[in-house]
Amino acid sequence: MKKNGPSLIAHLRENIAAQQNALDSTDPAAFHALDEEFHRLVCEHAGHEHVWGLIQDHKAHLDRVRYLTLSQEHRARVRGEHHEILSALEAGDLTLAEQNLRTHLTGIKPHLENLRRKHAAYFEERV
Repeated sequence: MKKNGPSLIAHLRENIAAQQNALDSTDPAAFHALDEEFHRLVCEHAGHEHVWGLIQDHKAHLDRVRYLTLSQEHRARVRGEHHEILSALEAGDLTLAEQNLRTHLTGIKPHLENLRRKHAAYFEERV
């Protein structure tokens, strides 16, 4: 991450507060939209505005997985991970912020095999 000024931190604080409201109201669609916004904000403030469009074009399959894994418990964990990223940015620790972000982004991997077993019809057979 390159830019972590007051604007980013203020936007992320607002976003995480709204994520908590979505958790409290048990509104998965609202939470998912706020999750998207969180990632867009981080991407844009990191100086990669052009990448967000590319990500949007290629993540349809990942979105399906995200929808299947966004239980109330998982949404709370995601919100916590977002808060850890924000805390590192607030402290000015860009190395920790990047580490937290990488951990967060790879957090979906352990759920894939479980989803494959639970929702086999949604997956193609491995060759």
